[in-house]
Amino acid sequence: MEHSSELPEDNIVDVLNRLPSRPLARFKCVSRRWHEYISETIRSQKWRKFPTMMGFFFQNDELGSLGHIRFLFTTKKPENFDDSLDESFQYMDWDVAIVASSNGFLLGSLNQKHPMRYCVYNPATTQCVALPKTRRLYNSWALGFVCEPDEDDTCTDAISFTVVRLGLPNSRVLLLNKLTIEIFSSATRSWKTIYINLNGQHLPLMLYRVDKRTPAVVIGKVFYWLDYLGRIIACDLAQRKFMLMNFPQGNVSDGRSRLLVVLNGQLCYASINFSYLELWVINHCFLSRSVEWVLKDRVSIETLSMETFGFVDPPKYAMLVGFHSTDTNVIYFSIWGHIISYRFDTGTVELVFDFGESGKKIEDYKFYQYEWHKWPRVLPFLRGKQSM
Repeated sequence: MEHSSELPEDNIVDVLNRLPSRPLARFKCVSRRWHEYISETIRSQKWRKFPTMMGFFFQNDELGSLGHIRFLFTTKKPENFDDSLDESFQYMDWDVAIVASSNGFLLGSLNQKHPMRYCVYNPATTQCVALPKTRRLYNSWALGFVCEPDEDDTCTDAISFTVVRLGLPNSRVLLLNKLTIEIFSSATRSWKTIYINLNGQHLPLMLYRVDKRTPAVVIGKVFYWLDYLGRIIACDLAQRKFMLMNFPQGNVSDGRSRLLVVLNGQLCYASINFSYLELWVINHCFLSRSVEWVLKDRVSIETLSMETFGFVDPPKYAMLVGFHSTDTNVIYFSIWGHIISYRFDTGTVELVFDFGESGKKIEDYKFYQYEWHKWPRVLPFLRGKQSM
């Protein structure tokens, strides 16, 4: 190692830059200099600005049973990608249900029906952190998960993450005055409970059927969830304010054919409505109860399927899969068991994957986008797995 330490710094960094994610995380233990080089590079803008959208993890949760976790590649593998990605969670000690993803990390639940235990997993390095048990048990809930670089950590390359759990009790009477929200922060390493006053707003009955499989999208400290009545549940955790926002007028798509996404700092709503793929945009204005939606794009799913792929029969069921995490012009959806990508800027359509016969029940799958980072972040306060 004394000889290697005499190499020019640029040469060492160039060698490390060619290594795949998993050994790179281990090689920080080679020497103090390598640890400094790797940590400094990870703290640079490379990790934040240049991730590669690899695809989607997906899992079948038909009838509430935990299905096998699989991975769907939607892009060409990078040159330095060595197939070390844990595509099926084979290095996990527990059977988990994926419930959210953020910035290359996945949030898993260890009990699908009544989850009170969660874990955060990095499939690029197989590092896992088990969270403490939550304080409350709910029959219905909604989740939010945010994972980002730890700006206050100047000594290591750890990330920070936050898990938000909106619990919905059995009785409507309990919802007349306030919402109960549990928050886990990797900084405090514990759950805390906050209450948000409803200020006289009446929650719809269908709020109790909030889509548990669709995590919140986040702008700053504001979390946005979908419900089944045609509204968006917005909670500002910093100001402890609550708001119900309406969907675009006349949009009546079902829960599997709509999603929220943040594009260029704006809250956007995508839906498949009467065989049309629509993208709506609003400027972020949390305090406005009646927001004005602007239709940004609208395209016929039937036309795309017939003209591009020769599908004679119009699709009876189409499902949104998700947006491209680093290219906001690309959206993925499924028709007839095929995963399709569509570019809003050019109108380009590509066939990404054919599920074949298994595609008949593709609506039973939930997809979670995954970004691969050349320089992997390390989960805080643990290096490796933790027993439950």
